[in-house]
Amino acid sequence: MPIKTFISYSHDNPAHSARVLDLAQRLLDHGVDVVLDQFEIRPPSGWPRWCEEQLKPESSHFVLVVCTPTYLDRIEDKIPADEGRGVYWEGSVVYSYLYDEKENRRFIPILLEGYDESSVPRPLKTTTHYRLAAFDLQDVGYRALYRELTAQPAVVKRELGAVVPLDPETSPAIQIQPAVAHREPRTDFFLPHGLSQLKTYGGGFAGREAELAALDAAWAGGEARVFVLHAEGGAGKTRLLVKWLGSLRDAGWRGAGGVFVHSFYSQGSDERRNASSELFFQQALAYFGFSGDPPTDPAQKAEELARLIRARRGLLVLDGLEPLQHPQAFDRGRLKDPAMGHLLMVLASATATREPALCVITSRQPITELAPHEGRAIVQRPLDRLDAAAGIALLRAFDVRGTEEELARAVADYHGHAYSLMLLGSYLSDATDDHHIRRRSRIALLEQDPEHGGHAGRLFRAYVDHLGEDSPEAALLRLLGFFDRAAERELLAVLIEGPRKTPKKSNNPFRVFSCLSWTKIRVFSCLSWTKNLPGLTGPSPEQWQRILNRLKNMHLIAFDGPRDPIDAHPLVREWFAAALEKESPEFWRAGHQRLFEHLTATTPQRPDTLEGLQPLYQAVAHGCKGDLHQKALADVYRDRILRGTGHDGFYSQRKLGAFGADLGAVANFFVDSSWRRPTSNLPPADQAWLLNEVAVLLRALGRLEEALAPMGVGLEMERDQEHWENAATSASNLSQLELTLGRIDRAVEDGGQSVEFADRSGEWGMRMINRTTHGDALHQAGDRGEALALFQAAEAMQEENQPEYPRLYSLQGFRYCDLLLSEVERAAWLEVLRRVDKAARPHPPKGAGAPDTHDDGWLGSSAPGASPQISSEISSEIPSEIPSEIPSLEPFQGPNSPVSPGGCGPGGPYPPYGPGNADSPDRARAIKEGIAACDRVTARATQTLGWAEPRKFLLDIALDHLTLARAGLYRGLLAGDFGLGARKPSDPPRSAALADIEAQLTPAVENLRKAGTMDHLPRGLLTRAWYRALTNDADGARADLIDAGRIAADGPMPLFEMDILLTRARLFGGRDGAGMGDRGGNNANDNQYPWGSVTEDLQTARRLMDKHGYHRREGELADAEEFLLGGVGAAGP
Repeated sequence: MPIKTFISYSHDNPAHSARVLDLAQRLLDHGVDVVLDQFEIRPPSGWPRWCEEQLKPESSHFVLVVCTPTYLDRIEDKIPADEGRGVYWEGSVVYSYLYDEKENRRFIPILLEGYDESSVPRPLKTTTHYRLAAFDLQDVGYRALYRELTAQPAVVKRELGAVVPLDPETSPAIQIQPAVAHREPRTDFFLPHGLSQLKTYGGGFAGREAELAALDAAWAGGEARVFVLHAEGGAGKTRLLVKWLGSLRDAGWRGAGGVFVHSFYSQGSDERRNASSELFFQQALAYFGFSGDPPTDPAQKAEELARLIRARRGLLVLDGLEPLQHPQAFDRGRLKDPAMGHLLMVLASATATREPALCVITSRQPITELAPHEGRAIVQRPLDRLDAAAGIALLRAFDVRGTEEELARAVADYHGHAYSLMLLGSYLSDATDDHHIRRRSRIALLEQDPEHGGHAGRLFRAYVDHLGEDSPEAALLRLLGFFDRAAERELLAVLIEGPRKTPKKSNNPFRVFSCLSWTKIRVFSCLSWTKNLPGLTGPSPEQWQRILNRLKNMHLIAFDGPRDPIDAHPLVREWFAAALEKESPEFWRAGHQRLFEHLTATTPQRPDTLEGLQPLYQAVAHGCKGDLHQKALADVYRDRILRGTGHDGFYSQRKLGAFGADLGAVANFFVDSSWRRPTSNLPPADQAWLLNEVAVLLRALGRLEEALAPMGVGLEMERDQEHWENAATSASNLSQLELTLGRIDRAVEDGGQSVEFADRSGEWGMRMINRTTHGDALHQAGDRGEALALFQAAEAMQEENQPEYPRLYSLQGFRYCDLLLSEVERAAWLEVLRRVDKAARPHPPKGAGAPDTHDDGWLGSSAPGASPQISSEISSEIPSEIPSEIPSLEPFQGPNSPVSPGGCGPGGPYPPYGPGNADSPDRARAIKEGIAACDRVTARATQTLGWAEPRKFLLDIALDHLTLARAGLYRGLLAGDFGLGARKPSDPPRSAALADIEAQLTPAVENLRKAGTMDHLPRGLLTRAWYRALTNDADGARADLIDAGRIAADGPMPLFEMDILLTRARLFGGRDGAGMGDRGGNNANDNQYPWGSVTEDLQTARRLMDKHGYHRREGELADAEEFLLGGVGAAGP
C-alpha cells in the first residue's frame, strides 16, 4: 500500500499555491500518494469535514505543513474573522491531535525557499523541519524529506557480529555511552481502517491481564482464528479492544498486513437498528484489495473477503455484533445475517500455521452458530466482571478516597460492572469535594433495571440531579437519546432549534433549545431555554465548549475534533431515550419529526450507492418514531429507496443487494419482531403489502422460518379483503416457501389455493403462474400425473395469451423441464450406480479374462478395482472441530421405514429403468426414448434462453443454462457417446457434448450466485458436483457438495439436504456403507467414504423423505439402497 500524505497550507497567493501543487505532483511521481485540495472539485460533505477526514491517522500516514507567515497568522487567529477560516480550522484539528497523542510522528513542517523557522507554529517548533529549494532528489532538503516519508535512512545499521572475548583490563573502567535508538525501515505500509469507530468514554483501565494475554497469544500464532468476547453492556469490551489495539500499534502491528475495524454501534439486538452487513462487506472488500463489483451471493462474498484477509495476514475487528444477532427472546444469539456467519466459519477453517489471520469480535451475547465448534480455531470467552482488586484500582484512577475495605464493598455493590464503577468514580470526582467513597450514599437506590444498565441507570439519575434538571448538560444528554449512533452536530442543531410549536409541558422539566450562529463555525452555539438561565443568554463558543468538555470529563460523552459527532455509551443513549419517551412523549415525537424532515430534505432524491442511502434509512426510523408512518413508507421507502415497486423498481435490492438494510427499514413499521403485526397507523392495504415485503426480505436473507409468519398473516388479510390477485400472489409465494422448508403437504394445499384465488382474479398471467406453482409442489410430493396436467394447462394459457412466446419460460419453464426430465434423471443415475457397482466388484483372478477397463473407469479409476481418487481428508484447511460436510443435519427419532419389495410409494419405479432391468430387451428402446426427451428439453431451453438473454434477467438465464446442462449430462450418460470417468491415452478427445455441458454449467452457477437466490443455488451446485465427479474432479465435486450442504443447513432446506445425502452417496459410496476402496480387501483405509458412512447417509435420507413427504426421490433412493447397500430396493418389472 503506498504512503499517503496530506498537504496543509494556506492560499497566500496564486504563485504560492502553484508551488505547493508542484511539490504534490513531484511526490506523486516518486511514489508517494498525495491528497491536496487542488485535486478536489467540491467535496459533498463540505471543505471543513473533508479536511478533518484527511487529517485523521486512518486517512494519512503524514501531514506536510507548509509554513508561511500567512499560514501562521491564520492558525493563531491574527487576521479578521471572515478570512482564513479553513486554515484556522485545520490548525485547530492539528493542535488537537498533537495534544491528544502527546507526541508527533505524522506532522512535518515544510519551509519552501524564502521562508524561515519563524513561520513554524509553536507546537511544531521542536519537530524536525525540511527546507525545500527544489522538488527533486538532488535537493538536500527534498531528499531528506523523501527518506523520512519512505523510511529509507541515509545510514543503514550493519548486521550484528559475534561478541569478541576480551582479557581482563587493569585500566580504568570504560564509560558506556547510552545507546542511540534506531528506527528500522518499513517494508510495508498500510493504514488501519476504522480505529476511530471504537469509542471509549473515559480514562481508567484496570485488570484484564488474562484477556490481553489471550488476545496476544491468538495474534502471535496461536490456533484461534475467531476470538469472541461477550459480556453485558458496559462490561468494558470496547475498552479492552482499544487497549489491546493500542499495544499492537505501538509495536508496529506485529506483522499485520492490514487492520480493519468496524463497529455496529451496538444498542441491543433490535432489527430497528438498521444494522446489516452489506456496508461492512463493501468497505472491507475494498480495503483488503478487492476490485470490481462485489459478489451478491452471501457465501461467495464471505469467501472472497476471507481469502483476501488471509492473504495479507489481516486483523479483522468487529465491535458490537449483537445487532446482527437474534435477541434473547428469539433464537438467542443466532446470527441473522448469513454472509457474516459464513465469513466466520471460513476464517476459522484456516490453520494458524498457513494463514494466521484473526477476527476479534465483541458482543453482548455469544454467537450460537459457533458454539458447537468451539475449540482450537474458535474461542468464545466471557468477559467477567471486575474483581475486587481491579475494581479498586479503577476507582483509585479517579482519585476516589477510602479504605480498601470501603472500596471493595462499593465494587461488590456495583457487581464489578466496569462502566458503572467508572461513572461512580467520575461522579465522586466532579460532584463531591473530598472524593470519598462514602459519598456514594447520595445516589438514590433505584430499582435495578438490567435492560438499561442496572447500576449505571442509578448513576445517570444521580448525574441529572447533580447537573440540574434544567441544565444544558442534562438537556444535551436527553437529546442524545434520539440517536442510536454518534450524533452528527448538524442533526443535533436540528433538535436544538426545536419544533415550530413547543410541545406541551409535561412532568419532565425539559425545555426546547434555540440555536444561534457564531462567526467562526456555523454550529449551534446557544443553549438557551424558554426561561433563560442566568449567565447563558447568548453564550460564546467558549461557553459552549466548556459544556461539552464538562460532559466529556465526566465520561458521559466522547468526541474528537470540534466538528466530530458527539457520541455516548449505548447505555447512556438507551437510558435517556427511554426516560424521554416515557416522560415527554410529545417532544419525543416532535424531535423525530424534525429529524425526518431534515434528512429527507437534505439527502439527494435517489442516491445511487448503499452509503448514499444511509440518511434515508435513518429518516425511515425517525419518521416511524415520529408517527409519520405513511410518509416514511410511501415517500421515502417505496419512492426513494426502492424507486418504485414495478418491473423496474426495487432498486436497493436488485441493484445493490441491500436486503439487510431494507429489512432494517421495514422493521420500523412493525410493532414487534414477530413480524405479524404491522403498525395500525397504516391502512390495511399497506399493512398487507408490508407483510409480503418483509417475508420476501427474510427469505432473501435465508431466514426462511421467520418468513412464514408474515406471509401467512398477509395472505389472511388479502383473502378477507377479497383482493384476489394479491391473495393469489401471497398464496403462491407461501407455497414456494413451504416447499423450500420441506412442508410439502402445506405447499400442495396453498398451491391449490393460489390457483383458486388466481381464477377468481381473472388475471391470466397469475392463473398460468400459479398452476406451475401447484404443479411443482405436486411433483415433489410424487404425484407426477397431476403435476403434468397442471403444467400442460399452464402452457396452453401461455400460448393462447402470448403466441409470440408459446412455451413456459423463466421459473415456470424451469419447473416444467424439471418435471419432463425426472424419469430421465433416474435413468442417468442408474448408469452411475451400475458403473460404481461394476468398478467396485471383486475382480476375477489373473487369466480369467480381460476386464473392460474403459467401462469400469470411474472417478479417476485407472484399472479394475482401483479406488476413486478421493483424498482421505475432506479439506486440509478445515480443523477437526469444524464439520466439512453438511452441518447439523436434523436428527430424527424412531426406526427406519423400510421400502416394501417391489414398490416405491406414489408412482412406483419409472419402468423400465429399475436395477433389475440391466439386461432387459426393452432397455435400448427406453434409453432411446430418454435421449429423445433430453433433446426435446434442450430445444425448449435453447428457445427460452434466447428470450431471456436480451432482457438480462439473471435468474432466468441461469435456470435455462442449468436445464441445458442437465439435459446434456443425462443424454450423455444414456447414450454413452462420450467418455466419462477414467480415460486411456488411446481414447479420442472428449466430444463437443461434454464441453458443452461445462459451458452451460459455468454461467448457470455464476448467475445463480449473482442473482442471490439461495433456494435455487444448490440445484446448480449438485448438478456441477455430478459433472465434476464424472470428469475426475473429485475435489471439486466434494467442494460443491459441501457448499450446497451449508446453504441447505442454513435455510433449513431439508429437501436439498436429502438430495445432497443421496448425491454424495451415489458419487462416492460403495456397497455396505464403506468407501469404494474398502471392497475387494485392498487398501481398505486409504479411501474411505469422506462423510463417514454411506449406510447412515442413506438412512438419514430415507428419514428425511418420510418426514417431509418427498416422494419424488423415492425411486432414486430405492435404487441407491439396492446398489450401494445390497438391500431391498426398487426392482423393476
